[in-house]
Amino acid sequence: DDFDVWRRLIVPVNTTYTVLHNVLQKAFGWQDCHLHQFFVYRDQKPVNMSMINHPSFHREGYIPTLNIVSDEYAFDYPDELEMVWENGLKLSEIPFEHAKYTYDFGDNWQHYIEVERTIDDFDCNHPVFVDGSGDTPPEDVGSESGYKNFLYIMSDQEDEDHENFKLWAEEQGYRKYDPDFVKKAVERLFGWN
Repeated sequence: DDFDVWRRLIVPVNTTYTVLHNVLQKAFGWQDCHLHQFFVYRDQKPVNMSMINHPSFHREGYIPTLNIVSDEYAFDYPDELEMVWENGLKLSEIPFEHAKYTYDFGDNWQHYIEVERTIDDFDCNHPVFVDGSGDTPPEDVGSESGYKNFLYIMSDQEDEDHENFKLWAEEQGYRKYDPDFVKKAVERLFGWN
């Protein structure tokens, strides 16, 4: 929670969860190398810190109601929370106000999704990037602690690992946040540019 990294998107309700995943990958500069899942939440209650290590934990205390999984093998590991496969599932079928998108179960990147408002007369039939802030950690950096270490080494050109980290970061597609780059990356998903 030390990093202020966010993206604002407009997403039509006829979008599938799979397309939302693809948009989030582009918006955050990920390379789609790992599994992901969505959690959908309902009412808020006091935060239960004893659940902090559970994948469905929500930092604002929202109660999980559904786990939308990206891989049918997830059903081999049932949980008390209902699980559905995202394949073909639209946001309109399972709408939410609060959700969480987790990418890369090893690094465990958690993206909290909040619906800010509904636009009734939106005239575009695909998701659109609007705004954002913050640099996304490189793929496979090793979770938040690995990212902190990466930033420390990248900030010290005298560090013996600096050049190796710099080359590795380039191979991972790591880049500073650039809203124009993100906008174009999202648009390319839908045949623009």
